[in-house]
Amino acid sequence: MWPSVDSLWIGYTAQALATSSETTVADSPALMDQVHDYLQLVDPDTLRELPHNSRQILRAIRRQPRVPQFQINVLVRLRQLNRVIRHRGRGITRLAYNWWFTKLPIKPRTILYESFLGRNFSDSPKAIYNYLEKNYPGRFHHVWVMNPGVSETPAGRPNTKVVKRFGWRYMYYLATAKLQVINMRQPKWFIKRPGTKFLATWHGTPLKHLVFDMDNVASANPLYKSIFYQQSRQWDYLVTANQFSVDVFEHAFMYPTDQMLPSGYPRNDILSAPDKDEQAQQIKRKLGIPLNKKIILYAPTWRDDDYYGVGDYKFTLKLDIDRLKRELGDEYVLVLRTHYFITEHLETTGFGDFVYNESSYDDISELYLIADVLITDYSSVFFDYAILKRPILYFVYDYEKYGSVLRGFYLNMETDLPGPLLKTNDDVLAALHNLPAVTQQYAAAYQRFSQRFNAWEDGHASQRVVDTFFADELHH
Repeated sequence: MWPSVDSLWIGYTAQALATSSETTVADSPALMDQVHDYLQLVDPDTLRELPHNSRQILRAIRRQPRVPQFQINVLVRLRQLNRVIRHRGRGITRLAYNWWFTKLPIKPRTILYESFLGRNFSDSPKAIYNYLEKNYPGRFHHVWVMNPGVSETPAGRPNTKVVKRFGWRYMYYLATAKLQVINMRQPKWFIKRPGTKFLATWHGTPLKHLVFDMDNVASANPLYKSIFYQQSRQWDYLVTANQFSVDVFEHAFMYPTDQMLPSGYPRNDILSAPDKDEQAQQIKRKLGIPLNKKIILYAPTWRDDDYYGVGDYKFTLKLDIDRLKRELGDEYVLVLRTHYFITEHLETTGFGDFVYNESSYDDISELYLIADVLITDYSSVFFDYAILKRPILYFVYDYEKYGSVLRGFYLNMETDLPGPLLKTNDDVLAALHNLPAVTQQYAAAYQRFSQRFNAWEDGHASQRVVDTFFADELHH
């Protein structure tokens, strides 16, 4: 019986044999020999069912294993171009990235920044950018990746450009910027060129199991772990907030500890700033929050098993906002900050000036500054908020299900957290009415937590990261 030719195998083989592709193979002649030998076993008639360019590639290798490299490259490029034509031009910028932009000279003092896939101007990339602009003005050319419609961007600031994600200028700078600072992951087709440097700042201390520590990846790409591994091998450094994160990332990401920066998170420097109280007042004014009101920040995460489709999560608000307003509205306002994975719009218009939905606010660190108490669940936001030494409440109405059925936790939530686990709205209201007693009850746990997770957070993380990652550019 003749073996069949799988289309995925064809795609991989073609990419691997083309030197212009994102997939690299150390010994291309050896691979050609293996493909040639395999194709001797394949029914020649089955090749007729393949797309024209794929058929041409395989027929050439079937005839002789030493097909000239330029011929393979031309055929692969024709295959890629045909795909773009079939999709009416979609993917043309990526084609330009692969064919041309990665052949251009590298720009030695250009930095490409991206935060949360271009959703906002925020997080550690923003803190690093601000530090460089303040302390090394004019030294670098800064390029920020932003999606259309982002309200607050660094456009117009000195030495700074804003480019649309996946647009022409994005592809150009992705290929030519020597330095990249990103808090999530690069596109899986990204080609890290020799001589360039990639800084992964990541975006939180892990509470829930990550990547290789996860038994199941609900709703995600079945190749998620393999893709993550390949992407993370291109990182030159990974920023870490504490020793706990170093230990977790070593096995969860299979990432070498000698490439981790034990620095703290640059995004948290603002929480230890000498003028943080003045900044908080300015942020309140910016949001229109009365200066005489205390603030409850509610920042829940998404649920892994609550989704419409791959990567499209939903969320149902379980907190009784109407009751909170009735019982606490004279003294407090509620600021909502949902996770960026949650696409469903939360309707809050019926609560007047009690609720401020700041889910799209660009920088959550600024919301920490103004909050008098945090309510969260399984989001890692409480690691950062704890730097402020303010009360934290955990509204975990689905604790048993979330802990045992979904991803599990690195911490023991019953003993390690600096605040109470609350499973009902009655519990939440009781804690809010008695915050001084709750604070006293968890004072010792809070101190242990801070020593374990925030010992590196002294307001100088940006400086430590910059001094390490940009050392060559700053001293030569």
